[in-house]
Amino acid sequence: MEKDTSLTTVKPQNDRLKKLIAYYYFHISDNDKHSESFYFYPNYLHALTIYKGNEVEINVNTKTSKISPSTDNNKLTFLYTINQKDKYHVDIKGSYYKNGIFFYSLGINHF
Repeated sequence: MEKDTSLTTVKPQNDRLKKLIAYYYFHISDNDKHSESFYFYPNYLHALTIYKGNEVEINVNTKTSKISPSTDNNKLTFLYTINQKDKYHVDIKGSYYKNGIFFYSLGINHF
């Protein structure tokens, strides 16, 4: 991982939350020239992801996602994803700021 990029994951400490939430994550890059590609594989967790200051383009037909900086630094994009079937290719270009919560199945229903 690049020195200006960080990924931090944290498990809940509260006993009640441990049953509902697998982990939180914070993924940030301040590098305008950042380039990253990866696959998001099927799993049983449900993700709530929040992007700040990014354009997020998802194509369900080609199973691809593109993330790039927005002209509005305060733009918020909220995504709730359940991926139990297909792998998705994610392509990130430029700086980004995203936070996420990975819930166990039906965990989000408790909130």
